[in-house]
Amino acid sequence: MPEGLPAYLPTKLAEAIRNLGQRSPPGQVQQVITELCSIRAYTADELAVLLRRNKKWVFRSYLSPLLRAGILEYTIAKNPRHPMQAYRTKK
Repeated sequence: MPEGLPAYLPTKLAEAIRNLGQRSPPGQVQQVITELCSIRAYTADELAVLLRRNKKWVFRSYLSPLLRAGILEYTIAKNPRHPMQAYRTKK
């Protein structure tokens, strides 16, 4: 876990992130990602650090299914592989 979570995170969400284990159910992790991305857009790198997981694993196991389900969207929709790509919750 990073030294400290960002101060702007709601207490309930920060606690949910702290309570995530390495074998937490995918649905639980996806719920945390959805809540995080509703506050602001996050890159896969940022999410990986916050969630203490590998960037590729975060994308394959959590972001990709959320994108396919229409829950998350790209911030740079015209170029999904853009190096600065971030994800936000659809409104």
